[in-house]
Amino acid sequence: MTIRPIFVFGRHRSGTTWLSNVIASSPEVFAPSHELHRGIHESAFFSHLVRFCNGGRTAADLLAIKELFERSDFFLLTGLAEGPDIVRHGFAGYFRLVMEAAARKSGARYWLEKTPAHTLLAKYLSESYPDAILLAMIRDSRAVVASNVHGFGNPRSPWAWFRQAAVTAIYEKIVVRNRVHVIRYEDLRDHHRGTVRSIAERLGLAVDSLSLDAFDRNSSYPGEAPSFEWWQIAAMACGRGLVRMTPGRLIELAVDRWRRRKAAVLPDWYFLIGSRR
Repeated sequence: MTIRPIFVFGRHRSGTTWLSNVIASSPEVFAPSHELHRGIHESAFFSHLVRFCNGGRTAADLLAIKELFERSDFFLLTGLAEGPDIVRHGFAGYFRLVMEAAARKSGARYWLEKTPAHTLLAKYLSESYPDAILLAMIRDSRAVVASNVHGFGNPRSPWAWFRQAAVTAIYEKIVVRNRVHVIRYEDLRDHHRGTVRSIAERLGLAVDSLSLDAFDRNSSYPGEAPSFEWWQIAAMACGRGLVRMTPGRLIELAVDRWRRRKAAVLPDWYFLIGSRR
């Protein structure tokens, strides 16, 4: 049986976890999940781990990827004892074989991976997995920017609003450029059953197999989202406008160069479950 990959892309705080939890609630879709990670767990494999290990350029780099990955929460949640030979298959082939083995073990015909930063690698992943189904969650940009600023930045800083708006626009531009199938957050929120039905039909899944509320939605705010001030709106407009004026090809080249030059670190949640055992 052929087991197909599903990649869920989208900006952080756009609802990618919610969408992935809904899809992964089907028994026909395998995805590592745990309550500590609010359901669906991110691999950060290509975006962080591969870069952390020098891009997997040498056999030693590949073995380092395998050693670290097989200690990660993501791998522990696959239920596998060990992964395949990464030197023989390369890191992309290795990741696929791990996910296929876990999916086959659970009787699934899809495996799903969701890491927001993988959106920046949409072109690479579509070429590495030509049979993959690529989905992206897109949410009203102001809501995404505000959630990122309040969740990870300083709401009183104009630079934080400008930067998050620019980054969000970059993610959206890469999604459009790579012709990823878009699902609107607002549709999933306001027309939940109909949107879930259309997702199920696209994937060939039984609608009844999907849980409408697999896990609670996450939020950056303890209460209601605060209203925008004029300078925040202006900063967002400047950041978004700058990216919209820049050709998509140039955006992708700039992102690639930035990724090559920026030092990679593993997320602090990468070994969370394993450290508690």
